[in-house]
Amino acid sequence: MHRKVTRAGSAGAMAALALGLAACSSPTATGVIHLPPRTTTTLAPTTTTTPQQAVITGYVAAETAFGNASLAMNASDPALVATSVDPALSQNRALLTVEKGTGVTVRGHQDLGQPVVVAYSATRAVVHSCEPGPGLIAYGQDGKPLTTSLGQAANVDVTAVMVPGPTGTWMLQSGQDKVVPLCPD
Repeated sequence: MHRKVTRAGSAGAMAALALGLAACSSPTATGVIHLPPRTTTTLAPTTTTTPQQAVITGYVAAETAFGNASLAMNASDPALVATSVDPALSQNRALLTVEKGTGVTVRGHQDLGQPVVVAYSATRAVVHSCEPGPGLIAYGQDGKPLTTSLGQAANVDVTAVMVPGPTGTWMLQSGQDKVVPLCPD
């Protein structure tokens, strides 16, 4: 997923800095400009991750792993095992195996939308996201998009159940996808 990153107010901050320096520096009779002494501020790195952020990280990892495995038609991709548990792991592997065996290919790009944790406990979390289309599209041997509801270029409303894995990272346990005409803003 690629997002354009803008820094709101950065131009204003630079202008304020320039005006501040101009105001703080004044020429003396000798023509020397005196600048205020330099100060440095060291911010402590923030490593605090909320439980919900950890769930989203796991969700993004699982969806990305499945997307990459789909593009490569690789049911044995180790990232699937690292990010999913049964029944999702077995279902995704079976789907990829059938698709590869029938000559299906997947093309496109993955946009996971803006996933949000809608329910959370220490043992289970539910993530919701609406993935804007066209996204990843499955094509048959004839090169045409599959006519199944998820094979079409459409927005996909996703609800995923996440559980903590053996290493403490959140893993995809199950998911439900539904084609929708529009993703909410």
